[in-house]
Amino acid sequence: MKSVLIILFMALGLFCYAQDYSEYLNKANEQLKNGNCEKAQKYYNVYKQLTNTTYPIIEKGIKECWDSKKVEKTYKIGDDAKDLIGIGGYRIAYLDASGRHGFAIQVRGKTISEGWSPSLDELKLMYQYRYILGLEGEYWSSDKTNKLTSDVYTFDFSTGKTHKRHSGGGFYLKRNAMLIMRF
Repeated sequence: MKSVLIILFMALGLFCYAQDYSEYLNKANEQLKNGNCEKAQKYYNVYKQLTNTTYPIIEKGIKECWDSKKVEKTYKIGDDAKDLIGIGGYRIAYLDASGRHGFAIQVRGKTISEGWSPSLDELKLMYQYRYILGLEGEYWSSDKTNKLTSDVYTFDFSTGKTHKRHSGGGFYLKRNAMLIMRF
């Protein structure tokens, strides 16, 4: 008789123990209905740890909850471009119609040590935003006037005009330079 009572007590204990676990699943589901993704995730994580099992319907609900909370960031000319290109110090200089592709610049004064200079077309696109970007003076372009020489074009943000310039070897010291990153 004593062994039967012990078995019944253990069975009842296991049943109650299992109910406690389902509480976490129920709470996770309740939080999902309220749109509280974080709390739903916490309750579900406890359930998974205690039972060592997954519940695909709740997992799907949590994923959908988090996905519904995502808001795609919008960018504008002059914003920091670190989120888009992964490097600090660049500002968005041009965006296409999608608002997710374009190029960013980093103004380097009169020297350039690495990276690429923008093309004339890119400089002309930036000209319309010169006040937002704080661009003034003449900047080097990556376009050459002649493929056989090192002569280049510059773009003047004061006038909006293009000029042919002879590099003469030390041209980086004579004009403003900027680096460009396309994304």
